[in-house]
Amino acid sequence: MGQGYAPGEMADDVDIMRSVFACAPSNITVFDNSGRILLANSALQARRDVNFEDVFEKFPDELSSPLNLSHLPEAIRQTAAQAEPRVLEIPYENAQGTAGIHIINLVPALSDTGHVKYVIGYSRNIADVAKLNAAVAEDQLHAAVKVLPDIFWIKDTEGRYVLCNEQFDLFNGIERGSMLGKRPSDLGSGPIYDLHKKTDEQALASKEPVRFELELPPDQENGIRHYEVQKTAILDSQGKISGLLGMARNVTERHKLEEELRTREREYRHLAEHLPDCLIRYDARANPVYMNAALLTLLKDRFGIEARELMEGKRGFPPNTAAFDSVHQTALKALESGQPQQIEESFQCLDGSTIVEEIRLFPEFDDTGETTSVVGIGRDITAKKIAERDLRAKERELRRLAFTDTLTGLANRATFTTTLAEQLERATSTGKKIALLTLDIDGLKSINDTLGHATGDALLQKMAKRLRKAAKTASWIGRLGGDEFALILSGLDAAECAEKLAEQIIELASQPMTLEGNRINVSMSVGITVGPDDSPSALTLFRYSDIALYAAKSQGRGHYRRYSEDLSRAINKRFEFEAMINEGLRSEQFVAYFQPKTNLASLQVRGAEALCRWRHPEKGFISPAEFIPLAEETGQILEIGRRVLKQTCQVAVECNKDRTDPFVIAVNVSSRQLLYGGFLNTLRDCLEETGCKASWLELEITESILLTDDEAIIETLETITGLGTMVSLDDFGTGYSALSYLLKFPISGLKIDQSFIREVDKGGKQEVLVRTILTMAQSLGLKTVAEGIETREIAAQLTELGCDEGQGYFWHRPMSADNLLELARQRNGARAGIAERSGTPRTAVRM
Repeated sequence: MGQGYAPGEMADDVDIMRSVFACAPSNITVFDNSGRILLANSALQARRDVNFEDVFEKFPDELSSPLNLSHLPEAIRQTAAQAEPRVLEIPYENAQGTAGIHIINLVPALSDTGHVKYVIGYSRNIADVAKLNAAVAEDQLHAAVKVLPDIFWIKDTEGRYVLCNEQFDLFNGIERGSMLGKRPSDLGSGPIYDLHKKTDEQALASKEPVRFELELPPDQENGIRHYEVQKTAILDSQGKISGLLGMARNVTERHKLEEELRTREREYRHLAEHLPDCLIRYDARANPVYMNAALLTLLKDRFGIEARELMEGKRGFPPNTAAFDSVHQTALKALESGQPQQIEESFQCLDGSTIVEEIRLFPEFDDTGETTSVVGIGRDITAKKIAERDLRAKERELRRLAFTDTLTGLANRATFTTTLAEQLERATSTGKKIALLTLDIDGLKSINDTLGHATGDALLQKMAKRLRKAAKTASWIGRLGGDEFALILSGLDAAECAEKLAEQIIELASQPMTLEGNRINVSMSVGITVGPDDSPSALTLFRYSDIALYAAKSQGRGHYRRYSEDLSRAINKRFEFEAMINEGLRSEQFVAYFQPKTNLASLQVRGAEALCRWRHPEKGFISPAEFIPLAEETGQILEIGRRVLKQTCQVAVECNKDRTDPFVIAVNVSSRQLLYGGFLNTLRDCLEETGCKASWLELEITESILLTDDEAIIETLETITGLGTMVSLDDFGTGYSALSYLLKFPISGLKIDQSFIREVDKGGKQEVLVRTILTMAQSLGLKTVAEGIETREIAAQLTELGCDEGQGYFWHRPMSADNLLELARQRNGARAGIAERSGTPRTAVRM
């Protein structure tokens, strides 16, 4: 029996089952897992007219039956094996010839451990298939109506409701099913009910669907609602009307969307009509079907075209107008390709003017993707085109100005580096050479200073013409700035031709010329470098040519020099020294030393001069004569000067503590600091950061500064003196001394150079010159300081001549800040009388 139970094993279960099965009206059978009958209830035995012993342990298909049960044993075994219920439908026909269906439900019975113990079969006959189908159809109708989101109802021919779904009840606010068997008049009366009555009669009379929309006024919970209603007569199998079916769908949201769409359409149409751009729509054959107001006005006013005639097909585009034809062809192209198109066209107007339109054409598609029309947008870009044309012209002019020296008409520095690199690369690839000549006019600055900048500009223009004449074969000639020019010679086999050209240029440049009524003689210095022999790098070649030019100028006027490694070694040494200065700045190696100044009348120390000292960790003290000129040239003097100025301010603050008379410390300021280093800001910052008073400082400048731009120097010096800081001329008498400087500039003191002081006690011209300077200074109210005093005789002589202060080794050597502070704390100053000094006077160069 497979996995089934033996009769003895099922004794208890059988007793229970028999008591249950005895009362069951359905046919119930218990099978083992192989399909044998274990138990059959009374209903089944009575219908089959058998006893239990007749069916026990037999397979169903072994019993006599009007049903075809051949598939039942296998279905039982599958139910047991899969532990899942199964339904069999077995058709049959009874003795009266009525078709029926015998339905058997097979259900597995599980043990506590989860395996199938046996299979229970429930069976019943449905004798009338038509009734079954009707029942099923009715069940399906009710199920469909129940879940239908629309309002649904059915009335009989008397107008009574026979079926209403839940949405119907909810809409009317009534209890579920309360309208069944009732008429609409039971709900209420009014225009809406009259409308429903009328439409019911129309649907029943016409046997065609009746459709209408119903608008409901707002209530407490809802606004205006719209419903789409459809009614149709129900016909039976004979074609007679058996009832009325009605459905209503809430279309309020659709109404809102439609209204919003209409509003948007009005807005877009208003926008299109008032848009300044021209709009046009073409149909599928590229005929215009719509034009906005801007386009209509443009066609009529500018071209004399009545657009209505175009749209009605009474007139084509104007004859002999290629622009209009181009637009039409582009519209056809958009239709055929289905791709947007864009063109720019110029149109000739009635008044002879021309307008330029940017026209964009966009295809439109139907639901199948077919192109149905084209929308065109035209924008007047005439002003834009004119602006672009003017801009291009200005760009060409700016490009010309950007790459041309406006004074001489030669190329400027902007194209120099690029041209040099290109020529050098070409020479390298072809095995040729190029030569770079850097040229400098000797003495242009003195001409500017003496004859004026107008004459200097005329000189530059004249020299540019001479260069063009001499260097006709040059591939590039230009002015790099100031009085510096450059030539590039390309395609050379040897460098000698560059040297010959340099000689010709020097000879031509040295010829006298008359400018602004003045006969002028100038010369030119030339530096030459050859590539790629000297270097394959354009920047390096340029640097080498500058080195050669510097060497040529150092020989005197009107010379040329060819670059060599010796020159390079010299410049490398210079670069190394420049790097040492940078390292010195990083390592705080530059410090201020101070040489006191002695009042010659009272022999008291009333001030000092700050001197820069470079204390190198390996080389010791490096003389200012070695590093100051290079620092001036490289611009490092700006940072060195700033640090010395700040240290001086700090020392001045300490020296002036608890003093009633000011202890003034002088600081040397170079021309580069004063003119190009933002000195005023540096001075203010140092005073503010240290708390130093401006009156505790004195700035010493050289006369060469006064040879530069007068207005700028006067403004700077007046600002400095306005702060309370005195300005003095250093090394007076050795430079470009002129009494006009003392009147034009805010100078408060003079320092007489030590070259005049050393032999002043011996009489002669030196004594007369010093006496004259002191007399002049006293008359102008200027303070005087003599530097380089090394003997008591010179000190006595200067005192007699009325010099205010002295400075030199006779009293003090330059000293550290700590030593100066100690000296300044002696309120009466260090008596520097002759009695304090003995021995042979020493001679030293002031640093």
